[in-house]
Amino acid sequence: MLARCRSLVAAAFCVGAITACGSDSTPPIVTARVDVTAPNASLIVGATEQLAAVARTSDGSAVTAATFTWTSDNVQVASVSASGLLTAVGAGSTTIHATSGGASGSVAITVTPQPVATVAIRADTSTFTIGDTRTLVVTVKDANGNDLTGRTVTFTSSDTSVATVRTGGVLTAVSPGSVTITAQSEGKSGTATFTVVRGALPHLALQLIASGVSGRFMSAPPGDSRLFLGTVDGRIFIIQNDQILPDPFLDLRDRVNKGVNGLYAFAFHPQYAKNGFIYVDYVDTLFNNRVERFTVSSDPNKVSTSTAQPIIEIDHPPPFDHYGGWMAFGPDGKLFISTGDGGAGDSENAQNKNLLLGKILRLDVDGGTPYAVPADNPFVGVANVKPEIWAYGLRNPFRDSFDRVTGTLYVADVGEDDWEEVNAVSPTRAGDDFGWNKLEATHCSPESTTGCSDPGSIVPVLEYSHPGRPGALTSTHPTGCSVTGGYVYRGNKLPALRGSYFYADFCAGWIRSFRLQNGVPVDAQQWFDNVGSIMSFAEDGAGELYVMTFEGKIYRIVPGP
Repeated sequence: MLARCRSLVAAAFCVGAITACGSDSTPPIVTARVDVTAPNASLIVGATEQLAAVARTSDGSAVTAATFTWTSDNVQVASVSASGLLTAVGAGSTTIHATSGGASGSVAITVTPQPVATVAIRADTSTFTIGDTRTLVVTVKDANGNDLTGRTVTFTSSDTSVATVRTGGVLTAVSPGSVTITAQSEGKSGTATFTVVRGALPHLALQLIASGVSGRFMSAPPGDSRLFLGTVDGRIFIIQNDQILPDPFLDLRDRVNKGVNGLYAFAFHPQYAKNGFIYVDYVDTLFNNRVERFTVSSDPNKVSTSTAQPIIEIDHPPPFDHYGGWMAFGPDGKLFISTGDGGAGDSENAQNKNLLLGKILRLDVDGGTPYAVPADNPFVGVANVKPEIWAYGLRNPFRDSFDRVTGTLYVADVGEDDWEEVNAVSPTRAGDDFGWNKLEATHCSPESTTGCSDPGSIVPVLEYSHPGRPGALTSTHPTGCSVTGGYVYRGNKLPALRGSYFYADFCAGWIRSFRLQNGVPVDAQQWFDNVGSIMSFAEDGAGELYVMTFEGKIYRIVPGP
């Protein structure tokens, strides 16, 4: 009992002592959290702002005289000083931390680039020669006139037939004319106008590739180093390194007409490198136009007839003439086919839209089996009109072509009595009447039964008369009797001629060219005389041009001495 009393007395003494001296022994204040705030959570590069931090105890009271250590998760986006001054360094996001008394808090910061205020574009010259290539200089600045680097800039050309521009601002002069190039970045843009001129016209020569060949048509898939030669008897051969391989790529001799008609044309699917589809237009043993699809085998130089898939058959009346016989895929990926009016006594077929003769057809071979009619074909849903028709009013369109740069469709239509014509139309135009049999080129046709009061909506860009015929003295190019359409040159060996359309006359044997400028033919040139009876032109995978004659010769157009 005595010991217990002593303990109680001692405890009481101690409590009293603490009470008396406690002013110097207050427990330390513990920081439980740190609140960090920013005036703006999003800044542009170069901006600064003062961050604020408050240390708080567990009951939310502010800790006075607290000191902080500041850090940034990504100093390349934003840095922060010892006093909490933040500087926006580069675009991106980061988190800023403030630490005090073992506790920390943070704030998320987003930094955006300085806004683009101006875009300027220039080159070392304002005039280019066809074939020239330059990298344009683009300057992007902020509102203070400071250069901004690392910005995405896109380029557009006001006329890709004059000059193209690709990523990085690489301009290529294509054909004569004026063009405006626009550079755009973050909603701001700058422009510069340049002039493209033609260099000195080259001399041309015809390089003989083969002879003794009954060639009718020649083509190649884009970028393919091979040429594919179609013969009248229904075979397609491969020309590799200027040598005709002995075994045919495709042999249709058991299907085609044995006369002068036979195989007319073929076209490679735009995805030929992946699907191996080739479409062939020929006259069958019943004298009808037929288009079939074939598929290349595992051997890239061989196609089996067992892969044949019929696409379309077009009934053709006697006298089994005027087949047209051209086919190609347009810029829109649709298959275009031209047909003739059927020959003598059948000229009215061209105006009869319930027949497929004397027309240009447009098919979607990827949209159905064997094809689908594109919904935007001009006569879809029109009573008593074939929906496949894209345009009409043609006599015997012999060799059409698309300009691989502009997409313009050139249609050379063989005349009846007096006039030959070349037409050039946009591939987006549809439903047009080329005029036959009301008109022959721009002249009233004697074949017309309705007169010329309703002329076609398409006016030829060029016409020439037959020698000795009425109008020969006023024709731009008198002499000739059967136009053979060609191609717009887009190769690399003759840069001064890029954009020039080459064509010929089967009877006269000359080869000429012109360039289309604002719908008007300019720079007309005659390059060769007496080449032979020119059956067809051809364009290889690189855009170089070839000529095929009825006499069995194949030439390449090359720079001359």
